[in-house]
Amino acid sequence: MAGIGSVLGRSSILVRLSASFGALALITGLVGGIGIWAFSRVNGALQAVAGESVPALVQLLGTERDMQQAVVAERTLMFMKVDTLAAKETVRTHADRLARLNEHWKQYGAIAASEAERARRAAFESARAEWETASRDVLKVLAEDTPAARRDAVDLSLGETALKYDKARQALGELIEARLAQVREQAEREGATAGRMSWWVVLSVLGAIVVAGVTAVAVSRWVARPLREAVVLLKDIAAGEADLTRRLTVTGHGEIGELAESFNVFMGKLHEIIGQVRVTAHHVAGAAHQLSSSTEHLSTGAQQQASSLEETAASLEEITGTVRQNADNANQANELARGSWDTADKGGQVVTSAVDAMGEINRSSKKIAEIITTIDEIAFQTNLLALNAAVEAARAGEQGRGFAVVASEVRSLAQRSAEAAKEIKALIKDSVQKVEGGSELVNRSGQALTEIVGSVKRVTDFIAEIAAASQEQAQGIDQVNTAVAQMDKVTQQNAANAEESASA
Repeated sequence: MAGIGSVLGRSSILVRLSASFGALALITGLVGGIGIWAFSRVNGALQAVAGESVPALVQLLGTERDMQQAVVAERTLMFMKVDTLAAKETVRTHADRLARLNEHWKQYGAIAASEAERARRAAFESARAEWETASRDVLKVLAEDTPAARRDAVDLSLGETALKYDKARQALGELIEARLAQVREQAEREGATAGRMSWWVVLSVLGAIVVAGVTAVAVSRWVARPLREAVVLLKDIAAGEADLTRRLTVTGHGEIGELAESFNVFMGKLHEIIGQVRVTAHHVAGAAHQLSSSTEHLSTGAQQQASSLEETAASLEEITGTVRQNADNANQANELARGSWDTADKGGQVVTSAVDAMGEINRSSKKIAEIITTIDEIAFQTNLLALNAAVEAARAGEQGRGFAVVASEVRSLAQRSAEAAKEIKALIKDSVQKVEGGSELVNRSGQALTEIVGSVKRVTDFIAEIAAASQEQAQGIDQVNTAVAQMDKVTQQNAANAEESASA
């Protein structure tokens, strides 16, 4: 850091300001880039959940529900006469549930899956096909509508078909649990990533604030203080109240240091000239009565004074060039500061865009929560259906005992579906809270960037004031140059008059 400070101390104003505002612009861009990258990661994770895991769970739960309702229809037919309207409606319900089950499974199969999940899919597909064939066989046996056929159908339904159903249901449960575990893992991983990225954003904003503060202090120390001292001295000279022995402090080797050195040379020459003028005037007043005998001395002094004034005029021309160059550099610094302000303002707009993106992510998470609420309602309706079935089985007495067992299994499955929906809802709620926390951090980052933009604007205004002061300084030097030129002209005239008097 000391080496960098030493290099900047020997550099021009333009290089110093370019380095300072370039660092500020770099950190501002870094803040915006980190914010956009972090929240794109969170958005990608939520899109993966919304586009794959949630639709997969919806289709799996729909498949499970249709399997349960198909079993309910199958075993309900055991207590009905085949030729009744209710029995025919139940047969249609059984066929409809199998068709809907296949549709849910087809939509689920279109969703991307890992190698392990594809293996579980194959296991369920095989078990489902066996159970579906057995369930259709039960309905074919019941269609014979004889007591023996009904007994065979009951044995088949509660025996082989029930075992195949349990096997298929177990395979389906493994698929559901695997998807739930995947959602939990994604939520934990992306939550940790969002936390780390939030800290990076906060640290970057703090770095930008520090750079802005250091830039403001450096500009004040490098530019404002020396120019202010020079302006005060020039105003005192213009008012005729200046201390000609006072000198500016020379710091650095840039334009400000050159200006201070030239100004000190100018003050030394001016002090010397004023001293010579005073001495000459004193001699003229003391030797007025000896004018004829001292005209030669007067001519010599006038010539020396004219030579000194010529040197002073040359020095003033050099100072005038230096001041004009400083004024041009100050104008360039003003343009650079305005460009840095525009860059900082664009950084603020980037963070505002990041805040809007977080709002979109939050709304997507809420839509996912609504889908999970729908799944929960489906589980509740299934539970209610199972409860009604249990009541009807109780009314049927001994003949409804098998149906009561089915109703109990349906209620158990409905409760599992409700618990799974609650777990997903809790995960989504946690993701929404983390997204809202990230949004709050970005809002704070936006506020900090707004303050940085304000600081850069104030520095820009300060540089503009410096440019205006440099212009005033150049005008003051021009006025002093004009006055010295007039003094040179008068001195030349005095020298000519003295020579005429000496020759006379």
